[in-house]
Amino acid sequence: MEARPLSESPYAEPQHGVVVVNGLRLHYVVGGDGPPAVLIHGEGASVLDWEWVAPSLSSFLRVYTVDLPGHGDSDKPKAPYSAELLTDSLIAFIDALELERVVLVGHSLGGMLAARVARRVADQVSALCLIDSGGLGRYINPSNVIETLPGVGEVGQLVSRSPLGRLHRALLRAALLYARWWRVQPAWLAEQQRLSSLMGFPEANL
Repeated sequence: MEARPLSESPYAEPQHGVVVVNGLRLHYVVGGDGPPAVLIHGEGASVLDWEWVAPSLSSFLRVYTVDLPGHGDSDKPKAPYSAELLTDSLIAFIDALELERVVLVGHSLGGMLAARVARRVADQVSALCLIDSGGLGRYINPSNVIETLPGVGEVGQLVSRSPLGRLHRALLRAALLYARWWRVQPAWLAEQQRLSSLMGFPEANL
């Protein structure tokens, strides 16, 4: 796997690892000292989304960022990516690394999953931080609804594999996620384009 070093900080030389849970290889990055914290990214993202957060937290926490199944450098099985599958994978990840009294931090989809994990194994969670969390209401972004229309998502998968399509997806996500999308770090845009080129990612994302 390609190592993408994070910024200079106590997290400057994080360790990349892989753990197998429920038959799936999950890629993670860990660094820092202190109680364990697991940072869970949102839909269509990867551990790189925490690049500018993990360094600050790592001064007082042992920070784990993990690629969810179907995302980043984790396995992308041909399977329904249900909330149950993702929740089970996260609980198994925490158990496999023998993390106790973990802090869970989740963004968007990751927030919904963090809340589900906390409900399932409350005795293993010391704190819960939800950032623009999914699962707290009925609203769904219209762009996500459009992707589910017959044929639309499949066409989007094909387009996203081309160089122009990868760039378009990266810029569109930047506009959706950031207030000042034109100031997004080049590394983040490059990662979004890399994700689009990974075998199985567009299908898993859909």
